[in-house]
Amino acid sequence: MDEADSKIDSYDYQLDRIEQQLSHTIGYKRNALIQEYNSLNSSRKKFVYAYNLANDKRNKRIRQYKSYAAKYDDQCVDVTVSRVDLEEVCSGRGGFCSSFD
Repeated sequence: MDEADSKIDSYDYQLDRIEQQLSHTIGYKRNALIQEYNSLNSSRKKFVYAYNLANDKRNKRIRQYKSYAAKYDDQCVDVTVSRVDLEEVCSGRGGFCSSFD
């Protein structure tokens, strides 16, 4: 995310530089600056869109983590399982169940 912020700042810097030059140029140079500005602005918008998608995905994963952590706290912390219950759930199964003695 820091790299993305840096890239967006770079676009902003370049756009500001072009805006300053626009007030001092005329003719074909001005038209070239306008085209460059529009191209950079389009690239910036695409990058910001992708950045926002990544940020939304990150926030979704944080919400999921918090939800699972809350469920774990409610259902597992300080909860004991009887031997009979454990055998009923894990009888003959490997994987996670094999980690219990």
